[in-house]
Amino acid sequence: MQLTGVKAHIWQRISAIYLALYFPLLFWQSHSINLLETPSFKNWIEQVFTPAFTLASLLAFGLLISHAWVGLRDIMIDYLPANRVRFWLWLYALFLSFICIDVIALIAWAVIPAFQP
Repeated sequence: MQLTGVKAHIWQRISAIYLALYFPLLFWQSHSINLLETPSFKNWIEQVFTPAFTLASLLAFGLLISHAWVGLRDIMIDYLPANRVRFWLWLYALFLSFICIDVIALIAWAVIPAFQP
């Protein structure tokens, strides 16, 4: 699926609205827990990342990456010289791939053990 023109604009608006709703919810969710009763990281993760909120967080992460991809891709296409765009887009995609792999590994390391009995 190519996101260009109006499709990219609509996709960015949808992802921006979702992220604008998600981050206040994340702030509220993480601050509604009494840290004095649950001092460990494992308990904090269990209370913040319920299965529904984990799904919402994974969706927010995917939308954040796609929002960043479309936005920076459009900036590169508009402002970089045409002969260098392909190289910088490739480098940018590689950078985002490393971030995705790192965050997925961090989520797997931190969240998955919290759901084990």
